[in-house]
Order: sequence, then C-alpha cells, then structure tokens
Amino acid sequence: MATLPQITIYRPLETSPDDWVASLMAKNPPEGFHFLHQKKGCVFSMATLDKYIDNEERYGIQPLETPNDQALKTMSSGEQKKALLTHLLQMEPDFMVLVDPYDNLDTISTERLKRYFHELSKTMILIQIISRITAAFHFSTQFYAFHHTLLQPFTSVQELHHYVLSTKNIQAITIPDPLFSPKTLGEELVSFHKVSVSFGNKKVLHQVDWTVKHGEFWHLVGPNGSGKSTLLQMITGDSTKAYGQEIYLFNKQKGTGESVWEIKKHLGYFTASMTTTFRGYDNLIHMLIAGLHDAIGLYVKPTETEIRLAMSWLRTIGLYPKREQQFRQLNEGEKRLLMTARAMIKHPPLLILDEPAIGLDDRYTKLLVDLINTFAEKSKSALIYVSHKQEKGLTPKYRLTLTPTPQGSKAKVG
Repeated sequence: MATLPQITIYRPLETSPDDWVASLMAKNPPEGFHFLHQKKGCVFSMATLDKYIDNEERYGIQPLETPNDQALKTMSSGEQKKALLTHLLQMEPDFMVLVDPYDNLDTISTERLKRYFHELSKTMILIQIISRITAAFHFSTQFYAFHHTLLQPFTSVQELHHYVLSTKNIQAITIPDPLFSPKTLGEELVSFHKVSVSFGNKKVLHQVDWTVKHGEFWHLVGPNGSGKSTLLQMITGDSTKAYGQEIYLFNKQKGTGESVWEIKKHLGYFTASMTTTFRGYDNLIHMLIAGLHDAIGLYVKPTETEIRLAMSWLRTIGLYPKREQQFRQLNEGEKRLLMTARAMIKHPPLLILDEPAIGLDDRYTKLLVDLINTFAEKSKSALIYVSHKQEKGLTPKYRLTLTPTPQGSKAKVG
C-alpha cells in the first residue's frame, strides 16, 4: 500500500487559515492538494470544540459521548479533546485537519496524543496546522507555511524551522522605570504553610508549603487539573478557600480584614483570556495608562508623565507605530505583548503571568519570553510565571512543581 501524504503547515498569528480549511471541507481543495478532491474531511480544533460546547449550553444538545454524560465545559482540556477525536473518527473521514492540536495540554497528554496521531497516520491523511514549529509531526512528508493567503512550500522540517526563526525579534529591550518607587512590603510577599484544598470529595492541594520573596522569579508548573489556578486564586483574593489557612500575603495573614482591592493594588496580573474581556475601543496609549490605575478603561485625563511612560513601553514592545490604533485592531500576539506590558507598567511588588504564551506562534512567544526575562532581571518585582509545560528560553531562578496524588497535588521546590 502506498504511503499516505502527511502534511505540516506553519501559520503565523496574523494569518487565518479559515478560508483555506473551508475550501478543503467543501471538497474543492486549493492548488497542490488535488489528491483531496471529493474526499471527506473533518477539523480537530478548539473552534470545533467551542461550537459543541456552545450548542450544549444553549440548546442542551450533547453530540459528543462523554463519561457519565459529563458536560463538556466541566471536563479537562485533555478529556475534551479525547471526546472530540472519538466523535470525529466515528464520521469515518478520509482526512483530518488538526489545528494546534496540543494547545492547552500538559506534557503527558501531549505525548499521548502524539503517539495516537502517529498510529492514525498509517490509515488516514493528517493535515497539521501549527503556530509552534516544535509541534510538527516527526512523520510529516510535506511542509508549508502560510504567507498571507498562499502556501509557501519547504523541502524539510529543518528548512521550515529556519524560516520561522528568521523572523524579527525585539532588539535591546529597555524596561522603563516606574512613575513611583514600589512600596516596600518586606522580604516575604507570599507565604503558604501546610495549605490543603478540597472541593467536595475532590482533593486538589495537599500540604503545600511555598514562599515567594521580594524580587524572585518563579515558574509555577503542573499538568492540567493539578491546582495551579486554585493556588493563584488564593493569592489574588478570588477564592474563599484561603480563609482559615495559614497564608500570608504582603505581610498580612489571610482573613485578618484585608480587602480584595488592598491585595490587588500590590499585584500585576495577566492571563491569556483577558484579551477577550476588553471591548477594545481604547487606543494603545490609554490601554497602558489604565494599567497604572488598575482599571479596565481610562476614565480620567492622563498626565503628560503618564503619556510619556506609555510611549516608552510601546517602544519597548515594538508597538509605538500603532499607538493610536484601537486594541481590537491588534493581532493576538500584539494583544498579549500589550497586556503583559500593562501588567508590568507600575512595577508591582508581585507580577503574575498565567499562561501568557498559550496559543502564540514561535515569533510572538520569543518576543514575550524576552520581555519577561528582561523585566525579571531589571525590575525589583517578584514574578510568577504559570504554565503546564516548560517554556523554551524562559529563565526563572525558582520552580514550584505541582504533582497530582490521591490526596491532592503536592508541591516540590526545585
């Protein structure tokens, strides 16, 4: 039997593959893919999954088989993708388009899915569209990159990799000084002593000890469902599970009368989902200045000093030429850079970056990692970078790893 073609396509964030994929699904493949003419295909992607979740919530329709008829929204990313893949295979397609299939997955789930796709490639054509070149299948036989709406061919994954890495980087990053010297809050900013958390019968954290000191750069890492979000929410004030525990935040024991807003004024915080919570009609200058006031929008006239500081940050992240544009006009990579700078602008005592690079392509991941490393080195802020995988190029000095056990996740420093 002839070997089936297996295809890897790299897409930069500013390029949408939607029209190209739609032509495949309409059984009218673009030039170079005529071997798919009249073939039946399906799409494995977060967009496909989101449609099923939306239908489930709106209409009570549950087209995907799940264990004990569990709602998709309540499942982990790995469980959701397993249910989607099972459903798509039941359609008996001739080929499958996989759009960033490993996004939102921890290392173990990623490796498991890689092995499964390798087996699947023996009987089905797989077309992988990725924004991270390290996610490329090792068994691919054809390689392309989106250039605007066209596909540029490459002879090997090495040639494609070289093309991806030849894109621009931020040069000579300079971190602007804060408007005011950060308030001194003592040596220990966060301290957890034997902290355990459960939700009903589900044990999440077990006897966690963790101390974050002034100026330290931490990587909080753990697989999906290991309790990273729970741990963060006890720091940010968004979880009642912190009460009654031996937790100290900014020199105060949790539950001794501090307000959520008192906690948040000492924090800079960004998570990738925040880019969708902003209406996006403010220009980039105002978006950054709002970060000085811990506000979603800018409701007061900015001072000349604030405007100059915002301009300096826009030069640092390479967005100065777009300073008058609205936030919604940026691509996703530019939005992440801006929102990260927004969290940094006041040089908070503690900066938390929760999965800031998830879903980004290689170029914007490199820009973001360079910015974070430089800020950690040049500022006096403590920094917690949260992810479920190691991030290439990131240089934290300390690491807290959460490992699930039947008693809840245990924490290990090192």
